[in-house]
Amino acid sequence: LAFKDITSYLEVDPGTFTFAITPTGSTDEVVVLNPITFIDEQVLTIMVHGSFDNSDEYPLQVRAYIDNNNGDSFVDLQPIQTNIRLLQTSYDAGLVDFRIDAGLAAGNIAYGMSSGYRDVDAGLRNITVTSAGTTSPAVIDFDLNIVDNLDYTVIAVDELAQIDALYVVDDRSPSATDAKIRLVHASPDAPAVDIKLDTGSGTAVFTNSSFKDISDYIEVGAGTYNFVITPTGSTDEVVVFDPVDLTVGSVYTIVAHGTLDGNDAYPFGVRVFIDNGDGDEYVDLIPATTGVRVIHTSYDAPDVDIWVDGATAFTGIGYGISTGYADLNAGTRNLVVTQTGTTTPAVIDITPTLDAYTDYTVFAMDQLSSITAVYTADDRTPDDAAARVRVVHAVPDAPAIDLKLNTADGTPVVENVAFTDITDYTTLAGGDATFVITAASATEDLLIFEPISLVNGNVYTVVAHGTLDSLDSYPFGVRVFIDNDDGSSYVDLTALPPTSNIRVIHTSYDASAVDIRLDDVVEIAALNFGLASSYTEVNSGLRNIVVTPAGSATPEVISIDLMLQKNFEYTILAVDELALIDALYAVDDRTPDPANAKIRFIHAMPDAPTVDIKVGSGMAAATFANVAFKDIENYITVTPGAYSFVVTETGMTDEIVVFDPIDLAAGDVYTIVAMGTFDEGDAVESTIRVFDDNGNGNAYVDLVAAQTNLRVIHTSYDAPNVDIFVDGDMFFQDLAYGLTSGYSDYSAGTRNITINPTGSGTPVIDVTLTLGADIDYTIFAVDEVALIDAVYDADLREPVVSAAKVRFVHASPDAPDVDVKVGIGSGEIVFSNATFKGISDYIEMAAGDYSFVITATGDTNEVIAFDPVTLSNNTVYTIVAHGTLDDGDAYPFGVRVFIDNGDGNTYVDLVEYPMTAQIRVINTSYDAPDLDVWVDGVVGISGLPYSGVAGYGEVDAGIRNIQMTPTGLTVPVVIDTNVAYTRGHEYTAFIVDEFAMIDAVQVDDDRAPNAGMAKLRFVHTSPDAPAFDIKLFTGDGPTAFENTSFKDVTAYTELDGGSYIFVVTENGSTTPVATYQAITVDNG
Repeated sequence: LAFKDITSYLEVDPGTFTFAITPTGSTDEVVVLNPITFIDEQVLTIMVHGSFDNSDEYPLQVRAYIDNNNGDSFVDLQPIQTNIRLLQTSYDAGLVDFRIDAGLAAGNIAYGMSSGYRDVDAGLRNITVTSAGTTSPAVIDFDLNIVDNLDYTVIAVDELAQIDALYVVDDRSPSATDAKIRLVHASPDAPAVDIKLDTGSGTAVFTNSSFKDISDYIEVGAGTYNFVITPTGSTDEVVVFDPVDLTVGSVYTIVAHGTLDGNDAYPFGVRVFIDNGDGDEYVDLIPATTGVRVIHTSYDAPDVDIWVDGATAFTGIGYGISTGYADLNAGTRNLVVTQTGTTTPAVIDITPTLDAYTDYTVFAMDQLSSITAVYTADDRTPDDAAARVRVVHAVPDAPAIDLKLNTADGTPVVENVAFTDITDYTTLAGGDATFVITAASATEDLLIFEPISLVNGNVYTVVAHGTLDSLDSYPFGVRVFIDNDDGSSYVDLTALPPTSNIRVIHTSYDASAVDIRLDDVVEIAALNFGLASSYTEVNSGLRNIVVTPAGSATPEVISIDLMLQKNFEYTILAVDELALIDALYAVDDRTPDPANAKIRFIHAMPDAPTVDIKVGSGMAAATFANVAFKDIENYITVTPGAYSFVVTETGMTDEIVVFDPIDLAAGDVYTIVAMGTFDEGDAVESTIRVFDDNGNGNAYVDLVAAQTNLRVIHTSYDAPNVDIFVDGDMFFQDLAYGLTSGYSDYSAGTRNITINPTGSGTPVIDVTLTLGADIDYTIFAVDEVALIDAVYDADLREPVVSAAKVRFVHASPDAPDVDVKVGIGSGEIVFSNATFKGISDYIEMAAGDYSFVITATGDTNEVIAFDPVTLSNNTVYTIVAHGTLDDGDAYPFGVRVFIDNGDGNTYVDLVEYPMTAQIRVINTSYDAPDLDVWVDGVVGISGLPYSGVAGYGEVDAGIRNIQMTPTGLTVPVVIDTNVAYTRGHEYTAFIVDEFAMIDAVQVDDDRAPNAGMAKLRFVHTSPDAPAFDIKLFTGDGPTAFENTSFKDVTAYTELDGGSYIFVVTENGSTTPVATYQAITVDNG
């Protein structure tokens, strides 16, 4: 192969080849090259260049270009020479000279340096190392048999006092595809180690390498490597290194040197020598670092020192202080904490593995006797659009907490953080933030802090430290460390003083407006009687509360010391008259119940008895029972809705007062306060005020006493005029018999009614009645004065548009039980079996004129009847029967109809209708003697002959016994019958038939004239005559009366006035039986 020749490609099997160059045709080796490895599919161009002239600067070289890919990669094939170099790793030996057979091979070789390869002849060579510039003494002296064409490395190891020499043959033949590396362990105090990739648990490339061990070369793929040193068999990272690039064809010797003793000047290091070329080039592996700070939160521990791998890292760190971040080698580090100035005992001794390029904070937590270390990685990456915050709980006696913004019931920023917990970072908007700490899942604040300004881009660690024990010297606090920069800066949060809310209700009825002072500062000014202040936030704790007249510091009418608990709410009441003024207070549970209302009751009325508060009526169960003056009842829950509260004395059903309904809403909280007095002589009325505890707490509504309309009707016939009193107060004065007081408003409830003779102080009636809310009542004073009594009932005065409403009151003491009927004694009963003092229910009656009749119960005899009275739609009536049936007294029986509409004063008296009927008797018994007519055993008509007429005479209405005897005799009684007579009616009785069969026929006479017509009827009293027709003028003329048989009495028929001839025919015949002379009948 001549100069400039280029051969064709030659295919060879993959493998390692050693090339030798000889003159053409000779076996003399001009040069033998280090081996090179070929792999499948590799294409190479091997070029020989330079010159054989050793005197020029262009030595013979052989370069293998790799034609694959872009063709710019190559590997130099080094001539195989016999070379030797010295690596000086004896850390305290100083500069040395390297000699071969006493000849200076390289001088002034410093610690950690390589002499570079030096040519050496094969054979047994004496190797010595001396201090630089000297030939003796030799600190290393040994003989080495040098083999031709091999390279050697001699390594001076250990401290000078124990210096030793290692040597090894260097296989510097490059790999065409990989890098080659080996490891030299030259650190005398380092343990056996493994060299791994990336992490302590990564892939081991060298294992169990002890001091003075030299590994074989291994091939590794070209690339970037993070080497990690661990103790053999361990994953603890002694040191982690920054990445190093290993290239194809390069050969490396990795030397671990120096010591692990942090107190000497020869720190452990790893140097990577490049064995290619002269062998003196190197790169140091840079230990990867981590930023570590320690925050001292062990509240009773002294100042401390922090040691890392036996070396002092931080000193004099006080409680609550951060060391700031310091760079430490990544890996498994031993951190020890001792009291400042001492090395023992270690109060903390931990060995964490610290990842490269990661920052950490170690917290010393808990009291000294149980101190512990908690650490976490710090992601200090800033967010330019937000602040990043995490929370550390370092308070051993505090519960798990939530950190919130602004309010205790807000959404947690972080939640359920327990002692020793370190949360992840979370983002918050920059700006002022008010932090609130609550127990986990609670809505009551433990602490609220003054706002802190959070800056976008800043990273914060919020540390809760100290204790909750108020008896120690380590108060609870929160320190906010700024993790940016060196991590030592902080701001302490300032806790707002714990607060309570108070309101004051002024119920001292004769006291003027007042000021309320807390510790001499006016918190509530000019509060008037009956009003509540708004809830006012005040500092918690023992507070002196003073009440004075508004605008004045004296006199102090109330002065109390009150322990106000944090986050509690209170109502304070000034109660009683000014001379006896006192203070009450209660804790307010204003937490709403979404499904119910909450109420409580406070009795602040000094002259009121102990009471029960009920709903609906005095008979109901007590909602609040046995409430005495100054009692404050607990809140209770009630279903939402309208409530009519009733006050009774404790254990009683008498209603002191009944109130109109008040609506209680779901979710609302109410305090009901009874205030004022019952004494009408003072200027303050009794009031029950319902305060709405929601919101500001000063809104209220007064319960309105339910009203009743009351009237009294005086029906005690012999009683004088009377005065009526309700609960001792004049209700109506000088009410006369038969009259009504009319309706007047009065408070519903249990009322005492007294009725006195006018001007007298002695009551003749004294009754206690329960008057329902919004119900009207009439009280009737009944019976004679010696037996006077009161009866009453509710008046259902709501009218009916389409009817009249009517009731009946029986107030006539000597009248029997009665029925009230319409029309006649046998008529329709509208009120039955009415007894003395009885008050019927209202009934509805159609509007119209009614003639009322009173009979004894179950009887049809009319006790009294009345002229018609008109009852109207939409009107309510009370009909009162009063007076007596005794004709000998001055109080005649009467019936008065009161109109209950309007003021209840209007009335009309029913006018008695005459109680007799009119009767006449016509005797047509042709063979009978003269007759006497007896009525109820008394002769009414005497000596009535045949065809005689007894004119109309009076007879009592009702059922009368009618008898007839021959005149002057009592027997025989030829007629004996009971006949009903209706008052005001007129009757004709006809005595008919022969004496042996004598009978009587009676008819009702309708004698009411018709001015435009004549009225006629026909009576058939001829016992042996057939049924007749009565016709006019002729037998076939118009029929006036048809088919009239014996004893028939026809109805009246009407004819025009004039002259008529009456013709009698048998029924159905036109043949006259008799024709009578003309008779004139007149209209009317």
